[in-house]
Amino acid sequence: MVDTPSNPNRHEILLLLTRAFFLGLGYFMHNCVKEDKRHQEELTTTFIHLVEQNYKQHRDLQFYADKMSLTAKHISKVIKASSGKSATEWIEKYVILDAMTQLSSTNRSIKEIAYSLHFPSQSFFGKYFNRIVGLSPVAYRNKHLK
Repeated sequence: MVDTPSNPNRHEILLLLTRAFFLGLGYFMHNCVKEDKRHQEELTTTFIHLVEQNYKQHRDLQFYADKMSLTAKHISKVIKASSGKSATEWIEKYVILDAMTQLSSTNRSIKEIAYSLHFPSQSFFGKYFNRIVGLSPVAYRNKHLK
């Protein structure tokens, strides 16, 4: 039909075939985007679940990447796109929320809290906490115990 030059409808057939091709391509691309978003959400859920289970012992993104059999770069990209927060921010959020809770609701020493969160030293914990919260653990505790 299309390859017959004498066909008077040849041009219209080509136009309709081209439209059909692009409509099909659009449908395919739309489904790919939906599948990609669903996949991103599943990876994000898996990542956050792993963080919930392991944040006390592991604050490095590579640990989670290895657990998920992905690269740290890929996880970072997916988590940021899916949640609006970086993977590192999620890890820090869990660590800091635990630290804040312990500082404001227990009488445990800063050193005990640091070790409960598997920091190598009280000093390292203090620097980490201060970098994220903007206060030292002692200042945070004093502010929230009043």
